Amino acid sequence: GVSSAASDVYKRQILNRVSEIVAREYRGNTVRVEGHTDDTPTRKVKHIYPTNWELSTARACSVVRYLIENGDVSAQNIYPAGFAFYRPLVEGRSSSARQRNRRVEITILDRTS
Repeated sequence: GVSSAASDVYKRQILNRVSEIVAREYRGNTVRVEGHTDDTPTRKVKHIYPTNWELSTARACSVVRYLIENGDVSAQNIYPAGFAFYRPLVEGRSSSARQRNRRVEITILDRTS
């Protein structure tokens, strides 16, 4: 729908900005892209993502691929990690709690990491 398209544009704008910052400020650093899910089983997409491990890793991989293909981020300095629902941002089973736990976090590591 329209809101989904607007959301996709917003996500791309954020990722483009992240790419600019990484390329300018952290070119030599390693970047870890972490995918997270909520605790809802992947029933509707089980044929693609059997568990939240696959879903969270795919979420991270899509961001890694975007930053490499559309930004100036080196493939040698970036990697995905999936954490499923084991590192929630907030506790609870409300829709807002679950929404906050479905996320991608980008961590800039020290050059020596």
